[in-house]
Amino acid sequence: MLNILKLIMLFLILLHKNINCSELEKSKNINIGFSYFLKEIDPILAYNHQHFMIIQFIYQTLVRINENGSLVGDLAESWKISEDKKTYFFYLNKNAQFHNGAIVNADDVVWSFSKHFWKNSGSTTVNYLQEILEYPDKIPDGALHPSISAVDKHTVQFKLKSPYPPFVSLLVMPSYTIFQKNNFNAKNPIGSGPYKAEYNSNNNNWIMRKNKKYIGKLPKTESFYLYELKNSKDIKNIEIEKNLDVVLDYFTEDMYAGIKRINNFDIKKISNLRNLHLYFNMNKGLFKNKKLRKELSVLVQKPFAAEGFYSHIYKFNPTYFPKGILSYEYYNGDNNLNEFDKGFIFKSQLPSKLHALVQKKYLDSNIIKKIETQFQSIGINIIWKECDSGYMEELAKNDYDILLAGYSSNFPDPDGLIDPLRNNSIFSYGNMPSEKLFQSLAEFRHIDNPKERLKSYSKVFKDFEQEYYFIPLFQSSLPILIKKNLFLPEAKFYYESELWKIHWKK
Repeated sequence: MLNILKLIMLFLILLHKNINCSELEKSKNINIGFSYFLKEIDPILAYNHQHFMIIQFIYQTLVRINENGSLVGDLAESWKISEDKKTYFFYLNKNAQFHNGAIVNADDVVWSFSKHFWKNSGSTTVNYLQEILEYPDKIPDGALHPSISAVDKHTVQFKLKSPYPPFVSLLVMPSYTIFQKNNFNAKNPIGSGPYKAEYNSNNNNWIMRKNKKYIGKLPKTESFYLYELKNSKDIKNIEIEKNLDVVLDYFTEDMYAGIKRINNFDIKKISNLRNLHLYFNMNKGLFKNKKLRKELSVLVQKPFAAEGFYSHIYKFNPTYFPKGILSYEYYNGDNNLNEFDKGFIFKSQLPSKLHALVQKKYLDSNIIKKIETQFQSIGINIIWKECDSGYMEELAKNDYDILLAGYSSNFPDPDGLIDPLRNNSIFSYGNMPSEKLFQSLAEFRHIDNPKERLKSYSKVFKDFEQEYYFIPLFQSSLPILIKKNLFLPEAKFYYESELWKIHWKK
C-alpha cells in the first residue's frame, strides 16, 4: 500500500512539473493568424497593413515613430538637414547588423531605396519618392539612384528637388526597410530587425525567432508562429484553429456578438489613419453629370449623418481625410445634406441597377443595408460583387459602376492618403480626373512652413471634394482579436501596431 502511495505522489509531482514546463514554454511563444498572409515577404510589394506588421518582425527602417508619437532613430542614430532643406544626411548605428552577421552599411541603404525605382520592381510606394527626390525617373534594374548616395560607410545622403517638411516622417513606412545589398530573397528574408524569419513548408507558416543581436530593446517573446487564416469568419473556428492567440482580420459588426462569446479573447481596436468611401466609376457615362453625383452623394450620406453613425469600427466622416490630418478649416463647413429634400431631380435618368465592387472585409451588413435602402428609394438595386484576394485584379478590370473601398495612410501626412486619387496608381479608385488636383498639390507640396503647407492643401482638397467624384463616408479602426492575458502595445501614434512587442502578461 505504501508503494502505491509513493507511486501516486511521484506521478502527481511529475504531472505538476510537466504542466509548469508546458506553461513556461507557452509563455515564450505566441501564435498569430493573418487573413492577409505572405508566403514570400517582399516589403517593396507590400500593400496591406497586415503585410507591414509581418515585415516589422524582420526588418528595420532608418527611422520610426515611437510610442510617444515622436520620430526617433531606428537604423539611423541621427540625421541632419542642410540649410536649404534639400539635402538630408542619415548617420547609421555602427553596431547594426543583419541576421547573417554582416554589418549594415550605407551601400545597403542606397541599394534598398534604389530598388524601388527599378523598372521591374513593382514598388507600391515609389510614387512618394518620385515626387520629392531630385531625380524622379525610373532606373534600370540593379542600378543605383543618383539622388541617393553613400557619403561614407555609415552616412547616407538624400537630395530633394525642393524642401519637403514631412520627408523624415515618410521614411517610417515599412516599405522602406533596409535589405542587405545583393542578398535579397523573399522566401528567405534577411533583415536586421528584432526577429529572424524561417518558413516552415510542412505547416505553411512563418517562425519568427528572437534576434539576440538586435540593436534596439530586445522583445520579451522568444518566438512567434504566423499562420494563414482559413476560415476566420466562422467564429467557432477562431479559438481552435492552430490554437491561435491573436487573430488579425476585418471583423465586421455582425461578428461582434459571436466574438464576445469567446471567453478568453478580447476584441480591441488599432487606431490608424484609415478611410472608407464610395467611389463613382468616372469612365461610366452616367456619372459625367456633376449635379447627379452631388444628389447621389447627399442621398447616401444622409442616414449616416442623421444618426451620427458610430460603430466599433466605423465613424461617419463626411471628408476624404480622417480627422487630424489637415487643418481645422478643412473639416468645417456646410455639407448641404438638406439641399435635395424636395425630391431627386435626376430620377428619370437613372438605371434600374448598379454594379458595386467591394472587398469582403468591408461587408458590414448595417452599412450595406443603409446604402442599398437609399438607392432603392430612387429605384436602383445594387448588385454587389464581393472579392478578397483577387481585389487588385478586379479593380484593374474596371467593370464596376460604384466602388466601396478603404485606404490607410502610410505616414501621418495628407500625401500618405492620396494614392487612390491618382490615375497612374495601382490603387486608383474610380478613374477620376485628378490631373488638376495633383498640379495644384505640386505648387504647395514643398512649402517650407508646415502649417502654411497644410492650410494650402486643405483649400485644394475642399475644392476637389466639391466635384463629387466620390462619397465620403467613414474613418475606421482596425480590429484585432487577442487573448486577455496578452499585452498589446498602444498603436494610436503610428500606422501599424508593432505586433512583435506583444507578450504574455505576468
